[in-house]
Amino acid sequence: MRWHKEIRAARSWQELLALARDFVAQLSPEEVATLPPTCREIRIKGSDDLYFWHERLAEEYFARASRGDPSDAHRDMLDFFTVAAERASDLVGSATSEAATGDEVALTTTVRGGKRILH
Repeated sequence: MRWHKEIRAARSWQELLALARDFVAQLSPEEVATLPPTCREIRIKGSDDLYFWHERLAEEYFARASRGDPSDAHRDMLDFFTVAAERASDLVGSATSEAATGDEVALTTTVRGGKRILH
């Protein structure tokens, strides 16, 4: 998938967020209509939104999959936000390790089961 390469090539949060905004902006009204109501108004303001939408899309996807009716658009969005959340975790790790010097304290996040854990 084209998006996977672009997400993995993102070197900063700004690039990753721009990709997410572009992805969402390219959804057609018809595709949006096939999404669950709780997933139709996706706004990407910051990095936390990548984790939030990954989790929300996954929850709704599994609820719909049990009934056999997730749409292709929903599947594609979940795929995109899964890869984007993984890349966001990579960027957090590299940003904090580069930023921490001397007596500074680095705050890192990891994602476990779709939830962010600060440590």
